[in-house]
Amino acid sequence: MAQRQPSRKALYIPFVLLAILAVAWSLGWFWLRGETRARMDAGVAELRAQGYTVSWRDRTLGGFPFRMDVNLTDFHIAEPSGWGVRAPQIRSEAYAYALDHWVAVAPKGVVLDRPIGGPLVIKGEALRASLTGLDRTPPRVAVEGANLTFTPTAGGQPFLLRSAGRLVLHLRPGPQDQGAILMRVEDAKANLPGLLARVADDDPVEMNVELIFNKASALQGQNWRTMASRWSSAGGTVTVQNASLKVGGAVLAAHGGALSIGPDGRAEGGLDLDLAKAGDTLSDLSGGMIPPGYGFGGLSLRFSGGQTLLGPLPIAPAPRVY
Repeated sequence: MAQRQPSRKALYIPFVLLAILAVAWSLGWFWLRGETRARMDAGVAELRAQGYTVSWRDRTLGGFPFRMDVNLTDFHIAEPSGWGVRAPQIRSEAYAYALDHWVAVAPKGVVLDRPIGGPLVIKGEALRASLTGLDRTPPRVAVEGANLTFTPTAGGQPFLLRSAGRLVLHLRPGPQDQGAILMRVEDAKANLPGLLARVADDDPVEMNVELIFNKASALQGQNWRTMASRWSSAGGTVTVQNASLKVGGAVLAAHGGALSIGPDGRAEGGLDLDLAKAGDTLSDLSGGMIPPGYGFGGLSLRFSGGQTLLGPLPIAPAPRVY
């Protein structure tokens, strides 16, 4: 009796299942592309209803099969108070299975529109950002740049930085309605005020800032001015965990708070300042205003009445928040 040959149907089952999976995944990706487009359009419509300007010349969605890419040309977004960002090109992407985490790059740089100071052109070898946790306040944001330049347009006011070899900025949510801002700037050229400019003598500047702020949920509104004002009215304050500025041969360190926003939109409050490594330099440059041997280790930096005070001396306007 002839032996029965085994069926070959079992050999095809894995390939059939793989084909079904590929078709299902492809259909799912095209559905996600449509959902991404629809949600983006809905978000833009909501922003425009709040007074924002949002536009682009061209938009393409791709990335099949595992990513979702959204590429924009001549992108522009601006809030009603005058802050805005323009970019000749924005390339962003997220994994198809993690659309709550986006990474974007601006290969041709961006233009930061400032309500006071005019447009600021920012270019560099690399300028990228990531965004996740959109359901939290604040969301998790990271911005990184390499070999950046900051150039005001004709007639515009100078920015604090003229250039930076490396810039890192993080915004993170925290417990108990808190948030954190972390900034690191390396190998920078800065437009410093008064004595600090003479201390730096156009040498590279390094900055490091770690801030913790409360009342994060109060940061809501149609524009930055409204958000900052509501946050301030809710009792929002900022604590400086660590801040340092290295200029020339001097290192200035600060910590403390709590800092707040005054009615004029400028910072208010005070910080403990350590100028121990800058004492001799500042004494030489102060022209007799600061005597040799002054106790630089116990100075305070205060923001009051629209002024920045180093000990008893006004050295610059207080930083403007809005």
